[in-house]
Amino acid sequence: MDSQQDKYQEIRGMEHHTSLVHPPLPMSKRAAQFAPFSALSGYEEARNKVAKAHIKSYEPSPQTFPEENSFSTED
Repeated sequence: MDSQQDKYQEIRGMEHHTSLVHPPLPMSKRAAQFAPFSALSGYEEARNKVAKAHIKSYEPSPQTFPEENSFSTED
């Protein structure tokens, strides 16, 4: 047996502890503690605002989007 497993051998058969003071958390509230949250409130809104401003001010040059016919595959 692995030495790591030996460390827990004495507690493996023990019954799971149940608090006499604190009632168990209902299943409906357990998932809430893992719900995603926004660490930077307003960040996404500000990012979208900046992105829209950049998109509006962007003027593509001919080099950015060459015409389809400019690259001929014919010899």
